[in-house]
Amino acid sequence: MDEFTPMEPAEILEVDKPVRLPPEETGYYGTVPAPKKRRHVGLIVFLCVLLLAVGGIFVLVNFYEIRIERSDDGYSVIVQRRGSRSATSEKSEANVPDFRLENTQTSDTASEPLSLQEIYQTVSPSVVAVSADGTQSIGSGVVISEDGYIVTSYHVVDGGTSVEVQLLDGDTYRAGVVASDEVSDLALLKVDATGLTPVEFGDSDEVQVGDAVVAIGNPLGIELSGTMTNGIISAINRNLDLNGSKMTLLQTNAALNNGNSGGPLINGYGQVIGINTAKINANYSTASVEGIGFAIPSNTVCSIVDELLTSGYVSGRATLRLSVADMNEVQRVYLQLPKGVYVAEVAPNSNAYFAGIRYGDILVSIDGAEIDSTDVYTNKLSEYSAGDTIQVVIYRNGALWTADILLEEQVG
Repeated sequence: MDEFTPMEPAEILEVDKPVRLPPEETGYYGTVPAPKKRRHVGLIVFLCVLLLAVGGIFVLVNFYEIRIERSDDGYSVIVQRRGSRSATSEKSEANVPDFRLENTQTSDTASEPLSLQEIYQTVSPSVVAVSADGTQSIGSGVVISEDGYIVTSYHVVDGGTSVEVQLLDGDTYRAGVVASDEVSDLALLKVDATGLTPVEFGDSDEVQVGDAVVAIGNPLGIELSGTMTNGIISAINRNLDLNGSKMTLLQTNAALNNGNSGGPLINGYGQVIGINTAKINANYSTASVEGIGFAIPSNTVCSIVDELLTSGYVSGRATLRLSVADMNEVQRVYLQLPKGVYVAEVAPNSNAYFAGIRYGDILVSIDGAEIDSTDVYTNKLSEYSAGDTIQVVIYRNGALWTADILLEEQVG
């Protein structure tokens, strides 16, 4: 058959049949089994041992440091994990405190809660009284580093010309305000002192309603400094508007009074899980109000303070770089002006200025939401981040105007 000669169907079927080897040649069945391979057991064991030895040497060299030290008793070989510190090695002093959240209650189930007396003995040396000249107010604060960093409430030191800090033992220091943040109601102070006792922060995300807590502070002034009250966590994730800012807070029935602001709310393991910031008083309701206080969660505190330490402000906050003021309702109606906030100042090199907003305008809305007070304006901006673009509507000379503005980062 030539190479290109068509094949008959019978020939095609014959070629397509698979070729099967005789049973004798397969070794699986038949009368002649395939020869068995010799297994070099000794060689395999030797190679495994060699591999383990090489791997062990690699781990030892790369992850451990081996050194020989001489002492009065002779020589000793020390094996130490690389990057760890020996008991005799020198500790490096950090310039700023390191906030590492630890929660004894969840991470160490074997530990037992402290007694109220033990909590007071542990935490009270870290609680200070804070007073600012010119404000006629006294608050509390907590030591967060051995070298004199202290956290307190922004409203305790706001407007003060100088700040003074008094420890539980009576020692008094002049404090400088390192940085502050009105939105979160937190301020970072620094005193020229060493050897102070810092608090330990707990994880506020692990807090549950019903957890036992205590508050230590200076209610009503220095005369009652170091007062401790106790209660429970009454609620978590309370969203409140305080001083024009939306805040998510812990609620407690532990007694808080004027002077407790800036002081610690402490769990049963002696850890600070919040910074006390406010209480509901009789001005909030016509009914008598007791046992409703609020604290800034510790996770929020640590995050804000870290940014205040590194940057001096909280990054990512949005601003239009303009100042607004509430309008007198009587004058607004008389002049037949729309509801809004009065633009009192515009930064000359701001995006708002380049968009055409000027002093004397009335800001009516942001992205369609009516802005009828400075609190509403502040809360609305808090929904955005620096870099977002918003549309504002302003009123000027009897007409409404719109402008798209790129929000800037609030610095300081």
